[in-house]
Amino acid sequence: MPRKEVMDVYNKIAEDWDKKRKEPYFEIKKALLTNTFDSPCLDIGCGSGRYSALLPSSTISLDISIEMLKILKNKYPQAKVIQADACFLPFKNDVFGSVVSFATIHHLNREEQERALYEIRGILKEKGKSFISVWKKYQKKFFLEAILRLLNPNEDKDYFLIPWGSYKRPYYLFTKSRLKKITNIKGLKTEKLWQDSMNFFIISKKEEINL
Repeated sequence: MPRKEVMDVYNKIAEDWDKKRKEPYFEIKKALLTNTFDSPCLDIGCGSGRYSALLPSSTISLDISIEMLKILKNKYPQAKVIQADACFLPFKNDVFGSVVSFATIHHLNREEQERALYEIRGILKEKGKSFISVWKKYQKKFFLEAILRLLNPNEDKDYFLIPWGSYKRPYYLFTKSRLKKITNIKGLKTEKLWQDSMNFFIISKKEEINL
């Protein structure tokens, strides 16, 4: 199960990851500073708190890795942290003004990605916003492998094992059409979708669902 693999790997690499991923990614930082994300906020896949200082003080930091959360809590003693699974969020519906999830959804398989988006939609208040980033499949460092996989009908076209030292992290990398598919669900309206050389970014707003 990919989520179990993800938890195990990030528990093992947490300290090294924190040392090498201290600075916020530029595009995400810029978007956080130029858009309004209401409280309370949920940070899904918060890791060791790379974006904590840029989020509302009421933010709940959620991750599947307990070792990542320990590091975050050590850096931000007042932080509210919870260990949980992005596919089974332990919250009631309509409680968050915003939800962010950076470089996390791509660790889930296709079915889990869709489930996570429905979970996000459920916990958002009406007019609440989500901000998600995922890795692109057709970026420079994966391009050749991605093309070669198209020639092999027996190989999963999206599943990549990406190393961190001696450990392998499971990824289901994205095309723009794939990201549009999982975010195009009733009640979520895309406000902005953009990309850089490595990532896709999408900001969506929850609208009233007329049953």
